[in-house]
Amino acid sequence: MRIKRISLSGNGASYFGGRWNTQSLRAIYGSLSVQTAVSESYQTFNKFGFDKQSIRPRVIAGFEFKVKSLLDLTDASIRRKLGFSLTELLEEDWQAIQDQGEESWTQAIGRGAYQSGFQGLLVPSARTRRGQNVVIFPDSIVSPSYIKLIAEDDLPPHPSDWP
Repeated sequence: MRIKRISLSGNGASYFGGRWNTQSLRAIYGSLSVQTAVSESYQTFNKFGFDKQSIRPRVIAGFEFKVKSLLDLTDASIRRKLGFSLTELLEEDWQAIQDQGEESWTQAIGRGAYQSGFQGLLVPSARTRRGQNVVIFPDSIVSPSYIKLIAEDDLPPHPSDWP
């Protein structure tokens, strides 16, 4: 079990890219409910045809954050101002677009929000219609804004820290 070093760096999303960030833009993805977090966490397994029931081990870590500015894409009026419907944002195959070396619309929105000074996004879940996710851009977090793991000391130690 390799747990203790859960990172809030956003490096993983930066390396692989995500629905709301391009490769090279650091982002931390989270969900506003445990149910949405679990649904979102299975997306890669579903993409490659794994049965959800056969993939059990999961670590869900909570984080607390305070930011001054989130672009709220759960708000239909904001989506309209950007010129996108909910369906267009959630059904875009951002991975296929990224695999072709292009930037998807959702990634462009994330990049634009970051460059405009937003510290993150509030977005509808593509996995759970009533679910909501938050995407935090850690490079934009300056005091008094913050992001931190909840109960970090309760996580088991990383094997490299074992005696």
